[in-house]
Amino acid sequence: MTAIILSILAGGLYRCGGGGSDLWVRYHFLPKWLFDTKARDVGVPLCMLTYFAITAHWRWILVLCFGLMFGAQTSYFKKKRTDAQWYNWVFVGLAFSICMLPYAWATGHWMGFLWRTLIVTCGTVAVSELSGKDFVEEFGRGAIQIATLPLLLI
Repeated sequence: MTAIILSILAGGLYRCGGGGSDLWVRYHFLPKWLFDTKARDVGVPLCMLTYFAITAHWRWILVLCFGLMFGAQTSYFKKKRTDAQWYNWVFVGLAFSICMLPYAWATGHWMGFLWRTLIVTCGTVAVSELSGKDFVEEFGRGAIQIATLPLLLI
C-alpha cells in the first residue's frame, strides 16, 4: 500500500514539475513552487527515500541513490527543441533504473534490480511512446519509478 500511495504522489509531482507555469495557470490555487521542475527533480527521489524509511529497509547508501535519481529526472537524453524518440526513452528508463544500483550493490538484491530495470525501462518507453497525452506520460514516468521499488527487496 505504501508503494501505491507514494507512486501516485511521485506521478503527481513528476507531472507538476513537467507542466510548469502553463499548468499552474490551470491550478493556481496550488503553490507556484509545485510547478517548478525541482518539484519533479526532488519530489520523486524524496518519495523513494520515504518508501524505504516507512518499510524499514533504510540504508545510508540511499542518500547516494537520491542524488543519482535527482540527476535522472533532469534529462531526456536529447538535443533541446527536438522531440524525444523511443531510444531516448530507453536511456531515460535506464537512468531511472541505474540510480538504484548502489542499493542493489549494498543489499545484494540483484535479481530484483534486474527485474526492476527491465520493467522501468520498458514501462518508460511504453508510456512515453503509446500515450500521446502529457498527463499520462509524465504521471506514468514518475509513478513507475516508485511503484517498482518493492522489486529491489527480492
